[in-house]
Amino acid sequence: TKSPGFAAIALWVPYYVSDDNSFVAYTDGSKIVMGGKFWDYAPLERAFIFVHEVMHVALRHIPRARKIAKHSEAHSYVWNLATDCIINRALSQMS
Repeated sequence: TKSPGFAAIALWVPYYVSDDNSFVAYTDGSKIVMGGKFWDYAPLERAFIFVHEVMHVALRHIPRARKIAKHSEAHSYVWNLATDCIINRALSQMS
């Protein structure tokens, strides 16, 4: 609500709700999908999860990860952990 630029990105990214109960949420870099487990979280936690996925899109983590995936699956796993940590740290610093 405090960043018009971020709000524009959040409005631009299409998002979908899935009936699949095997995951919380994910992005493929162009859309965000919330799974059945998404609804197990409190409203503020859901907002955090959604914004987390938007940040992956905004920072172009998925297209950049595809380049890393060419090297190995292990590199992709470490890349995802690192980008999750960066995003979660940044979001935890927001007031």
